Amino acid sequence: VVLAYVLANLIGLFISGWFYSLRRYNFVLLQRQRSANKRLERLAMQDSLTGAKNRRYFISQGSMEIERS
Repeated sequence: VVLAYVLANLIGLFISGWFYSLRRYNFVLLQRQRSANKRLERLAMQDSLTGAKNRRYFISQGSMEIERS
């Protein structure tokens, strides 16, 4: 009976550690995805050669201003 209890606790510890690792890995992946999306958004709205804002930026800014008014 004691052996079964110890074995069940060891299995539980293993599984909880495994789930913690998966949650941590998922968190890291989500951070990377958010960072990549922000970079893509910035690249989509700015000319890479001159750094000037492009048409897409001005359209999105115009839409936000219209919603605000």
